[in-house]
Amino acid sequence: MLRNRLFQRLVEAHGYSAIAVESVNGDILVRGGRGTIGLESVEGTVTVQGARGRITVSSVNETVRVSDSSGEIAAESVNGSISLTGIRSDYVSASSVNGAVTYEGALTRDGSYALDSHNGDIELHVPADTHANIVVSTFNGEFEVDFPVQVRDREARGRFQFQIGNGGAHVELDSFGGNVRVLRTRCSRNPRRSD
Repeated sequence: MLRNRLFQRLVEAHGYSAIAVESVNGDILVRGGRGTIGLESVEGTVTVQGARGRITVSSVNETVRVSDSSGEIAAESVNGSISLTGIRSDYVSASSVNGAVTYEGALTRDGSYALDSHNGDIELHVPADTHANIVVSTFNGEFEVDFPVQVRDREARGRFQFQIGNGGAHVELDSFGGNVRVLRTRCSRNPRRSD
């Protein structure tokens, strides 16, 4: 297990089965790693690249980035944005109060995905052959979908439900003050089960 409190740190985590890093004023960058990964920063960015396992990342005032990673992912930020790219996961939760939240990756048919921001935009980028049931909520923002869909239920102002493909993955996209976009990625990635 790698455990460290730091001001600024790059961690090459190949071979570690558990990683826990906390920072007050510095950035955290973890490359690799398997198992449980927990990263927290107050004033620094938090970045994870090429990890597998249960990934929990947060920053109070800066950006959180997870790329080319798989497994259960939970990401939080208060004043920063969240970017999840090249993700392979059955479970993703990403939440920001004042920043944008972006997800790019395949959705597994039995997966659960929740992206929310109170004041920021939300973008979900998925392959054209995606199968998902999607619930979108936005009170003061616009909603855009780049798939042929028919909105099934419009429960209240700014709340929509629709299906992409044959349905499957459960997706919730929620932004009070920002726009919500569901967009097709250029190429399809074959969704594998996450670790």
